[in-house]
Amino acid sequence: MTFCVSRNFTIDFERDTDGVLLDSLFFQLQIKSGAITGKVFPSIGTTPLSNVTGTCQSFASPDVSLFTMNFTWNTVAVSFVGVVFLHRGKNRIMIVGRFVAEAHAHAQVSEVARDPDMKLIPPSDGDTGTASGQST
Repeated sequence: MTFCVSRNFTIDFERDTDGVLLDSLFFQLQIKSGAITGKVFPSIGTTPLSNVTGTCQSFASPDVSLFTMNFTWNTVAVSFVGVVFLHRGKNRIMIVGRFVAEAHAHAQVSEVARDPDMKLIPPSDGDTGTASGQST
């Protein structure tokens, strides 16, 4: 089964240093010929954080797909690498991986970042962490 097809994911991003859940981000992904494009949204609001680019490569044994995704979260560039697989016990398509955030000198602060009522915690320069979620 290939997981390199267009789909949506909800992914929790947790920071390594303190285990804080930064947010559960929603990804709308289009995947064609191994190329990922799409948008990423915060858990609160309808304004995208940024566009998403990346790659997807499927393997037959084990039956997994390797994902890479890059996007901007407020003023940092986030790189994610992970695997997508069918969790047979839950009978759900799952994604697990790691992320790293780096200062992005030319990043535009998103509209989400400008909203003073938002309680989201964006990652900071140098943050690393785990990311896990499921296809929605």
